[in-house]
Amino acid sequence: MLIDVLSYCEKRILQVLDQNKEGLTTVNVAEKAGISKTTALKYLASFRSSGIIDYIEVGPLKLWRHNKLKSEKQKHLPASRTEKIDSVVKEFMQILGLEGSAIVDCDGLTISAELPSGSTRRKLAPQYQGFFNLPQNLPAWRK
Repeated sequence: MLIDVLSYCEKRILQVLDQNKEGLTTVNVAEKAGISKTTALKYLASFRSSGIIDYIEVGPLKLWRHNKLKSEKQKHLPASRTEKIDSVVKEFMQILGLEGSAIVDCDGLTISAELPSGSTRRKLAPQYQGFFNLPQNLPAWRK
């Protein structure tokens, strides 16, 4: 599920929007989520481009809210590419014991994760080898 690979800020924004179905301004989202307005705008724009949320214009304001129409349509569709990617990323992170976030965009997949305590890239390279093309013989400066 998408929520499992989101950052803290992303989760907070979606929780805040879930609690305020009528919609919130960017400033309200930021305040209720406990983040800066700039951070809120960044994630709101990303969610909007993904179709997760949208806004309605009320005078000069934008009221952000979940895109209910898309959510309703998705309930009746077979697993989409996004759901499949979410599933693979979740499984990948569970297998390796990582916590973090993943972003899929037109440039590919970016995974940001915290390595387990005491781990180095050299120790983890054999585990990652099946997922990525990581060299077994790392340069000395990368060990």
